[in-house]
Amino acid sequence: MDQQQKHILAALAKVQEQVNLITQIVVNSIPTNTTTQLPLSPPLLSLPAPAIALTPPPPSDELIDWIVKGTKAVNAAELTDGYKKSVIKTWNRAMEGQAFNPNLEEVWKHLLAWSNSVENDDYRKTTMGEIKSVFKHMKMACGSDFHIAHDKLRSKLKVELEYKQKTKEELEVYKCSDGTYLTNAKLRAFYSDLPDHVSDFHRMLFAFVVFHGNRGEDWRVGYGEKNQKDHGYYDPETATMFLTTGKTGKKYDTRIFKVHPKVQEAIATFHANKDFVWLMPQEKDTTKSCTQDALLKNIQRHFFKGLKNKPSPFGFPTIINLTHLRHLYETHIRYVDRMSDEELAATMEIIGHSNTTSVKRYSEMFRAMHEPESQSQSK
Repeated sequence: MDQQQKHILAALAKVQEQVNLITQIVVNSIPTNTTTQLPLSPPLLSLPAPAIALTPPPPSDELIDWIVKGTKAVNAAELTDGYKKSVIKTWNRAMEGQAFNPNLEEVWKHLLAWSNSVENDDYRKTTMGEIKSVFKHMKMACGSDFHIAHDKLRSKLKVELEYKQKTKEELEVYKCSDGTYLTNAKLRAFYSDLPDHVSDFHRMLFAFVVFHGNRGEDWRVGYGEKNQKDHGYYDPETATMFLTTGKTGKKYDTRIFKVHPKVQEAIATFHANKDFVWLMPQEKDTTKSCTQDALLKNIQRHFFKGLKNKPSPFGFPTIINLTHLRHLYETHIRYVDRMSDEELAATMEIIGHSNTTSVKRYSEMFRAMHEPESQSQSK
């Protein structure tokens, strides 16, 4: 007899017990002078004596499909659609072959083994966090071994990444074809003299990543208050962003800030004489928002990696992604075009970083690009 059959038999035995109890209550409620006799209900089924003692049955919820249960919990949570999609995708992959496993301890062992199979530490930390998020929204505690493994990984990455500066050897891949480093200042100068063949759409996307340090999803907002979306909206009259969600899709106090004048100009040029509902619409279907992945692909193809027939069109490093651009921005405002402490604090709030996190993790990474010794090496 397998484990699931044992659980079923135990559950049926409980039902039989309840039926008998109800019947006894009904019998006892009949006056003693009546001749009516109610027989106890027949057993629902004849239960054979088990060869071994049955373990207590788990809660009934554990007998259902884990994938369905987790997906429903995430969809019901106050998270953005993008984050929900990512969590559910991870959940489906992680729970493959375990959807109907009633043994929670075995499920956690499987999830830990699956997580350990993810080679990239940073990505493994993310997926483990998403798995814990599913259980949180199912209102269930995290497995102890899983929690400890996740906590150890986070501590390991924290030690490795805090205050880390790339070495001169590591910085080599961030050099342009002219031998100088790709800095935010260089990108700003390039933006001021963009070639005419760059479309208004790609000019706007480039302005987003050069003049602001926000995540890609922050630009997935409606154009105008009347088109407010889950993430918020951009008011073209005041050149102001109203962001209602943060990094993990949680609801936060609305972040309100004016965009850089260059960004304001690029947005106005792109949206002139158009009736788009999204600030950053898709190119093929303007009724939909451009995703963060699409933003990355557009930036890489048109400014860094290039196309197959025209790689590295402007002589920039081809490995650049949105995260690199954000690091370069934070390095620029902290060590090149230095902001005051008050300006930095306000900017970090706009970006969604604490000032401490920025120093520990982001602005330090490319700082050596701006040291005289490094600059001399780049010429």
